[in-house]
Amino acid sequence: MVSYSYIAALRALFFVFWFLLYFSLAIYGGEFLPEKYFWDSQLIMDMVAGYESYEMDEGSYYYTVKIFDFFGVHLTYFLNFILGILFIFFVASFVSSLSSFMLISYLIFPHVVLGLARPQKETIVTFLTLIVMYFISIFWSRKKILWVLIIVLYLTYGIVREYYFLIILIFLLSYNVSSFDKKRILIFCAVGFLFVMAAPSEIYQMVQGTRDVFNALRPSGGVGHETIYFNPFPPVNAFNFIMNYLSAIKFFNFPILSYLSVNSLYLQLYVCIVLYLLRYGLFSGGSERFLVFLFFSHMLVLLLFEPDAGSYMRHLSSVAIYILPVIDRLRNDRAR
Repeated sequence: MVSYSYIAALRALFFVFWFLLYFSLAIYGGEFLPEKYFWDSQLIMDMVAGYESYEMDEGSYYYTVKIFDFFGVHLTYFLNFILGILFIFFVASFVSSLSSFMLISYLIFPHVVLGLARPQKETIVTFLTLIVMYFISIFWSRKKILWVLIIVLYLTYGIVREYYFLIILIFLLSYNVSSFDKKRILIFCAVGFLFVMAAPSEIYQMVQGTRDVFNALRPSGGVGHETIYFNPFPPVNAFNFIMNYLSAIKFFNFPILSYLSVNSLYLQLYVCIVLYLLRYGLFSGGSERFLVFLFFSHMLVLLLFEPDAGSYMRHLSSVAIYILPVIDRLRNDRAR
């Protein structure tokens, strides 16, 4: 039996280690990290400061700037830093062994570096995930209230990022359908397949075509270009849409089959860990299973439009907090 004092010491060590690393990234990260890590943040904060105009179409950048503009530049940086500390403090509560220390560190590293070091769109996502985790801890025994709160949260953030509407829809359907028998699940999947087949071509282009448009504006060739993903087929019909999606599954979740680099090896191991935790969590009870479905819904939607492996890594790790309880459940089950 592991003593409480040992676990408390591990959690304190985890917090101190990640706090120091986070502090270093927030203050000095721009001096030793590649500039591309902070392009989004720099653009958004330049708009908040008035150096760049944000008279653009309403979308994720527009609304993120609007939110940060309410607080101003200095307060936004301060609140982002406090949020990062709260994130590390909360994540530390899942550390219960040396192996969980290392595993959790691996899962949160991309988010701390890519999503928390500077104010950006992932700042709001971090706030949302922490609120979701808090609501689950408070209202798990009152499911109706919990459902309403999470739906409202996702629909509200869907104003900033429209694909969050799709995430919450897929979550609601998949989590509730999973309690059906196999016959009903097959019927549901068949109906979903027919729906995809019957969708107008504009829908396919709107969902998958954005990655091609975005990537076409990038410089071709050069280091890192191999992580960019183009649809192999024009998304104009159901067959092409499905083939593009299957291709995206291979490219993003099995990157070493497409290119070999340090980044692809990191992402490959990351995905393997995630898939293992998802598989275990699906057969767990309680809030772990609930959160696994929520994370998996994010994963399914991201594969529709992600333009490159780095973006996939950033977005996936921004919600990795949802699967951390599975690590704790796994350790407890093995200790029995």
